[in-house]
Amino acid sequence: MCRKIRQKVHGEWRYYRGCAWLGEPGIGGDERYCLMRTGTYNVFMEYCTCMSKDGCNTASLPNMSPIFTVVISAGLFILGRIIVR
Repeated sequence: MCRKIRQKVHGEWRYYRGCAWLGEPGIGGDERYCLMRTGTYNVFMEYCTCMSKDGCNTASLPNMSPIFTVVISAGLFILGRIIVR
């Protein structure tokens, strides 16, 4: 089961994703709904738990530019040559 927590603290959104071992998916078994909580000091939280709903706990794949990949590869190659000496 997956869990996603969306948190807004002082106007800044934060996302936490992970596995859930306790609880039931969604609210009353309906995965379309998430549990929402508000608190003091400008805090808002949304808890989503799902088992089969696509997109519950998705994250985009990181994109690396080809130039960055070449620079990192060259740096590791040079570092490896220095260490071997």
